[in-house]
Amino acid sequence: MKNQNSDHYLSGVLAHNSVLNRLLFIILAIFVVSPALASVDIVVTGANSTLTGNVKAHIGQIEAAEFRNPRILERRLNNLITEAVQGLGYYQSEWSLDLASDNVVVALNPGPPVMLAQPNIQLIGPAIDMPAFRDIIKSNALVAGEQLDHSKYDRLKKELMQKAQGLGFFDAEYRESELLVDVQNNTAQINLIMESGDRYQFGEVSFEGSQLGEGFLQSIVPFKRHDPYERKLLSSFRRKLYETGYFSSVTIDTQRIIEDGMKQVSLSVITEDASQHQFEVGFGFDTDNGPRVRFNWDMPVIGTRGHTWNSSIEVSKPEQEISATYRIPLAQPLTNFLLFDTGYIHQEIETTESSLFNVGISKLNLKENNWQLRYGVSADYEEYRQADEDWVDVFYLVPHIGWMRSGFDQDANPSKGYRLWLRFSGSSTEIGADASFFKVHAGARWLTPIGNTNFRLLTRLELGGIATDDLQQVPVSRRFYTGGDQTIRGYGYHRVASRDENGELVGGKFLNVGSVELSGRIAPQWRGAIFTDTGRAYEDPDEAFSSSIGIGARWLSIIGEVRIDLAHPLDDDDTPVKLHISMGPPL
Repeated sequence: MKNQNSDHYLSGVLAHNSVLNRLLFIILAIFVVSPALASVDIVVTGANSTLTGNVKAHIGQIEAAEFRNPRILERRLNNLITEAVQGLGYYQSEWSLDLASDNVVVALNPGPPVMLAQPNIQLIGPAIDMPAFRDIIKSNALVAGEQLDHSKYDRLKKELMQKAQGLGFFDAEYRESELLVDVQNNTAQINLIMESGDRYQFGEVSFEGSQLGEGFLQSIVPFKRHDPYERKLLSSFRRKLYETGYFSSVTIDTQRIIEDGMKQVSLSVITEDASQHQFEVGFGFDTDNGPRVRFNWDMPVIGTRGHTWNSSIEVSKPEQEISATYRIPLAQPLTNFLLFDTGYIHQEIETTESSLFNVGISKLNLKENNWQLRYGVSADYEEYRQADEDWVDVFYLVPHIGWMRSGFDQDANPSKGYRLWLRFSGSSTEIGADASFFKVHAGARWLTPIGNTNFRLLTRLELGGIATDDLQQVPVSRRFYTGGDQTIRGYGYHRVASRDENGELVGGKFLNVGSVELSGRIAPQWRGAIFTDTGRAYEDPDEAFSSSIGIGARWLSIIGEVRIDLAHPLDDDDTPVKLHISMGPPL
């Protein structure tokens, strides 16, 4: 009875300590198994750095457990070393292996390398006249008298065939592709003869799945039937179909056919239209405008001719804005558009209050190299007042033209990019304006990494000027103001501008703004920054610049970059430090 109780007690202890037992087993297994899984150092002697690196790369990792079968390990190493040395032209190499417990030593005597004889590289067929193939042969030059390198031969052979396939030579094949090594004489002969065959052409393009008309869909195809096939054109076509905003999905199936004696690639484009109505509600905050709410209503596809509608409402304390644009594609529907715009904006800055209603028509051209050209005319009706003055009503037509170009990393934390813009606008008493003026506004933003570090430099420059006889007659919406989160930190939004004798904001006739910011990664989701801003919106050239220095933090959130800055204005003794919070991409 006593023994039974003792056994029962022991079983209970073991059961209650099963977790402890498992933990002890795992620890023991780690100590027993981990030495067998440890990797072994590889040492190569007697070879130059290139050959040493190639040998190590071929061998890769050796686990300690492999030493249990030294014959198998030695056989494997000899095969890998043979591939490594012969790949760089050393066909008379000798070596010995020392398989120690903690490393493998390869004592290598490379011997004389194999040298290339005059290569025999030929193209047969229409491809012979195309510079793209000659450029590949030139960039992968195989020269008589140089040391044999198998990778150069393999790369040339691969790139020629890839280019042939990319340019529509689908029947291309190598009539000869051989690398002959004469080990006794240490020479190698390359024979590479590619027959391209006929080049395929683009064939018929068919569409299905969209409400857009067949005629319009055919007009957005960027190539014509019987144009020479090119894979880049097909990839660009697919990308541009998405960029139109008309479709939520695009699939392009290709089929090679022979029609009328010509080799062609027919395309079947299967699309699904984007939602007829798209709504978006956004909330944001920055110290320029405080809390703000934005509502967008878009209609990506209207009718069968690719018309679209975009509208938005944005409300914050100092600004309330409503805008809408109706876009009509023109003869080149991927790059040329006619735009009808209308909008209303109400703004209050200090004692200046204005309401602007406008309608306009313009043409938008999307040029090569990311340039955009937009020109047109708008009819503006504006009411404004400054301080205790009476309300002023003005109506004017404003012709305008502008260029813009941008490019940057397409991720939440871009490290490089740029944005450039140049705009001209103006009006005249000859076309109904109360005062004649001509305005130019230009700017540049440049983001670049500093070497291979995690630091990046952001620079900004903004310039502008208004030619007019009387700035007071120019509507306040057309004058220059600066200051705030995006221009000169340390100062209020649009608070930097010329003032009258009573200290009331008037606005500037000219604009100069510059900024330099250095930031670096301080944590996985954070960047630290230091910066300096300077600028002015002025009428008198003697007016001083407003400048600031500061520090900041950048939170790389899933919704984009959130910037928090503390800026010290250098010419405002009443504001030692001003907090700025803003969101969005740095450009």
